[in-house]
Amino acid sequence: MSPRDVAGQAVKCFTQGDTIGAVVEHLASEQTTEHPTTINALERFNVWPEVVLAVLHRTYLDFASWLRPSATFDTCYGTCNCFDVEDEGKILNTCTGLGHPIFFYLEAVWHAAGLHAAALFVICSHLADGSHIAGIFGMIMAACNYADLCRYHSAPALRESFGFPFFVTLLAVEIGVLRRGFARIVDVVGIVLATFLFALSWQLAQFVLLTHAITLSATFLLGYIPARLQNTLHLCICTGYVDTNCTFGSHSQCECR
Repeated sequence: MSPRDVAGQAVKCFTQGDTIGAVVEHLASEQTTEHPTTINALERFNVWPEVVLAVLHRTYLDFASWLRPSATFDTCYGTCNCFDVEDEGKILNTCTGLGHPIFFYLEAVWHAAGLHAAALFVICSHLADGSHIAGIFGMIMAACNYADLCRYHSAPALRESFGFPFFVTLLAVEIGVLRRGFARIVDVVGIVLATFLFALSWQLAQFVLLTHAITLSATFLLGYIPARLQNTLHLCICTGYVDTNCTFGSHSQCECR
């Protein structure tokens, strides 16, 4: 069973009315992925985004039903199956709208893609001394190379669909700090929070953060950034990552030297 299947299983359990505690307990002792071995799917596959979205979807339905008790929040209609030879001509039930779990999930992925685009705009603007024209030009280049930039459109259920926007946001905040020459409180909070969400969303985040830390150290050794900024950025990144490990019990380790 792949991470995508485990994530789909979590969403399905939530939407079928299971309690949050029951689903989290089931994922924490999952036996079908590596049978007969029992694993913690939340740690192994980082399906926390699906757990959060499933809770948000149920909250959205409850709140919307409270506001408009007689309203429906998805539209279902029948379509003809013209592609499957065995079931050709069979009427399939198709649903759209935020009331349907998959559409709610996809909307979250598209919003994550929007965060990715906004962070790219900020990065391009910072690299051009605050020029908004550079940010717009960067967005145009990203749109022209969209297929090579990300895989939101072709594989929205991948872990990087949630993790990568937070990493680009981390880069945007760090570049702003390097450009100003000092870190504000909001920058520190932004770096820690972006690192926390990035490590929580993607099981390969530790390798990306390790490479990122090595790059910052190399930049310091070459004399491009002062030691004070390097220590601040490393401390923020490691704080966010260690916080993720301590909070959610990941077996990965972060060493700050």
